[in-house]
Amino acid sequence: MADKISKYILIVIAMACLGVVTLTVIQRYPFLHYSWSDWIHYLSFYVLPLGLVASVLTFIAFYKKPIQLLTIIITASILIPFYAMEFYYQYNTYNDWGKVEKAAKEWGRKVDKRSAKEVVKQLLDDGVDASPHIGVLNDYRRVVPLGVAPDKHIVFCNELGSYLEFRSDRHGFNNPDSVWDHPVDVVTLGDSFTEGACDPDNKGFVNLLRKKIPNLVNLGLGGNAPQNNLAALKEYGVPANPKYVLWFHFAGNDMAGLHARWNHSILKKYVEDQNFTQGLINQSELVKKEFVRPTEKWLNKEENHLSVIDKINWNHLAKLYFVRQSLGQTHYVHDSDLFKRFAQVMTKAKEHTDTIGSRLIFVNIPDGRKLMMVKDIQKEKTFAVIKKLGIDCFDLAEVIMKNGREQNYSFGSHGGHFSPKGNKLAAHFVMNTIFAKKLVKK
Repeated sequence: MADKISKYILIVIAMACLGVVTLTVIQRYPFLHYSWSDWIHYLSFYVLPLGLVASVLTFIAFYKKPIQLLTIIITASILIPFYAMEFYYQYNTYNDWGKVEKAAKEWGRKVDKRSAKEVVKQLLDDGVDASPHIGVLNDYRRVVPLGVAPDKHIVFCNELGSYLEFRSDRHGFNNPDSVWDHPVDVVTLGDSFTEGACDPDNKGFVNLLRKKIPNLVNLGLGGNAPQNNLAALKEYGVPANPKYVLWFHFAGNDMAGLHARWNHSILKKYVEDQNFTQGLINQSELVKKEFVRPTEKWLNKEENHLSVIDKINWNHLAKLYFVRQSLGQTHYVHDSDLFKRFAQVMTKAKEHTDTIGSRLIFVNIPDGRKLMMVKDIQKEKTFAVIKKLGIDCFDLAEVIMKNGREQNYSFGSHGGHFSPKGNKLAAHFVMNTIFAKKLVKK
């Protein structure tokens, strides 16, 4: 009886291994576009190891000796700690308020447990023209805004205990509105890191740079992908005619955003047509109208309060995704066209900046959760594109590692945006590594 039970357990584990391989095959459908390095990585870290384990366990299952029970004990002693570790990583990743409370305690702040919607509604009740931090990526519409609601009191995010709130400028960006009335020295492009998330004092690294370079326009927006950055450059950056354009690339998800939005009907025109523009810089009132209905919908939508367990990604759990990520064994694999598309975007960006005589500079912002990766293939391919185009490039990864990953991100090893220390470090890096002294405010 014990032999049969051992046999069935081993067969189940072997089938589970094959099931994980099948799952990865289903999710990685564009096989015909794989590069050799993608194929080697996929075979080395998925198919061969799991296939070998499944074969060995199946052989032992039909080998009627005490080795079956010993194999189960050894397998369990390996799998249980790994899956416990995976569950721990996921729990900490999705335990949002737990991370906020810990970060608030570390930075000496009280925790505001209200949702962003509750904060916005309270402000509206108090007579403040508040608005949520939402993007409006209308597809097949005449106007696609590239910022948040213009000239509003914006409620953004909470990672350090209190919400980041700021007054958006006339175009929907995190700038003093007066910056548009003067000649511009620097334009910054990027996602939420560049916009300033989630420092409650609105002292993101770009705003810290502004103290040294007052004529700076920040076009960063949470959720931006490379196409959005290119669009913002064309609509607002080129007309500003700056001396420098800083393109901040977040290694955590910018490539995923590029892939997800590649076929957006409006954003794709910025990549394909050098002369395409929506003329947004002269349509502020029309842009404002685009936020009316989405904001009403956001305010009226019922909030879904999920527990941490409800947020667990069982697909990732099965594949030990976070464990492998911490060991540097995950690989962001898309078809080889992804980096060709990235090259298209950056080529257009360089053409725009060359046309107005600006210097385009590419700065990599590392994902705090991936800094320990031994080999980051995606970053290598990203920098290969940038260097081939002759664009100056810099990487914040080394300076962050030297100054402590735990202190430079809101949630330490679990990521988040820059902490106050991280923002100061990034601003110092940009100021002292990239900019010429003539830009510094005297």
